[in-house]
Amino acid sequence: MANNSAVRGPARAVDSVELMAARSSMWCVPVLLVVHAGLLGYGAVVHSPTYNEPAHLVAGISYWRFGRFDVYSVNPPLVRFVAAAPVLFAGCETDWESFRKGPGGTPRDGDGK
Repeated sequence: MANNSAVRGPARAVDSVELMAARSSMWCVPVLLVVHAGLLGYGAVVHSPTYNEPAHLVAGISYWRFGRFDVYSVNPPLVRFVAAAPVLFAGCETDWESFRKGPGGTPRDGDGK
């Protein structure tokens, strides 16, 4: 009889450890999801485009489409040229109806949104 109760004691301890592990995993998943959502929100705010990045992308696309480097020519065009390449190869749709050639045709802050 002593052997029988000795076997039941450790079995109960193992069951309680498994039960504690199952309970802890039940609250860990929601906590990790909340932390993950918070990190996603933080990353979206911190790493989102600045006010003039869309204009740089529009300029890069116009370099590829028209072969002209007069749009948003604030800095050398290489970075805008390279940054626009994947967008064009992905098949973006563009609308150049409001594009103006000549003086005042440079997209600044408002264009590219």
